Amino acid sequence: MYEPWIPSLGGYPLEPEQAGALAEQLQPLVDDLLPLLEDPLRSVRIEAARVLARVPTSVRMRVASGPE
Repeated sequence: MYEPWIPSLGGYPLEPEQAGALAEQLQPLVDDLLPLLEDPLRSVRIEAARVLARVPTSVRMRVASGPE
């Protein structure tokens, strides 16, 4: 269960420094979930996508692209 580790921000925008700090904290979780998007089982792909959808967009862009 990854949801307890991903804060619900209610769609509020993050300051760049907040997004960076959150990205650092979530990077290991996202690294575990991204490969599951290509799993042969549809239910696994759906669950991984559902959890990743909770990551705020500004943070998602940072963790998906890797270190700058």
